[in-house]
Amino acid sequence: ALAVDQKDCWSVHTVAHVHEMKADIEEGLSFMKQTENNWKGGDMLACHIYWHWALYFIEKGEYEAALTLYDKYLAPICIASGSMLDIVDNSSLLHRLQMEGVKIGKRWDDVVQVTKKHTKDHILIFNDLHFLMSSLGAKDHEMTAQLLQPLKELSEFPGESYQHSLIGELGRPLSQALVEFDSGNYDKVVELMYPIRYKIVNIGGSNAQVTASAH
Repeated sequence: ALAVDQKDCWSVHTVAHVHEMKADIEEGLSFMKQTENNWKGGDMLACHIYWHWALYFIEKGEYEAALTLYDKYLAPICIASGSMLDIVDNSSLLHRLQMEGVKIGKRWDDVVQVTKKHTKDHILIFNDLHFLMSSLGAKDHEMTAQLLQPLKELSEFPGESYQHSLIGELGRPLSQALVEFDSGNYDKVVELMYPIRYKIVNIGGSNAQVTASAH
């Protein structure tokens, strides 16, 4: 497909996933650098492809390079668009960097201003977890409580929603695991996540995306 149209962002995105899943970090970095001018104008996927690029840097241990991509591209795009994919990318990338011990500074404060308006959505567990990453990162305790309390209620009365039916088994333990991780209770994180480790894929997202929740 890229041989026909080098600006086909979905094809670029596919190649990015292939390099990620094969752990071809150097090839992935080279591919991104060589093709950036072809896809950086893609309205919907540009931020997400920059996210993939940043993942390669994280896996290589080059955290400053990942932060540079975040500051230069991901954050401005997300703040301007407010789109859900951009929100997920921003929350995920900062969370991954934070797990690596990188100091995020005030970056979470900008993200949480975008995610806060979605506190009551509860449409996808996948999205809720990323909203929670942002509230925990920004130390916004009120928003964290507003996210967690409805999950308890929805797990007890899920109705006909498939996503809500997963909250009891997956949504609540994953949410609590994020809270425990933020508090430094790593043994509790393992206790919560180990029994459901093979079921996490059911919340949605690609293999590259769900690893932020599964790590």
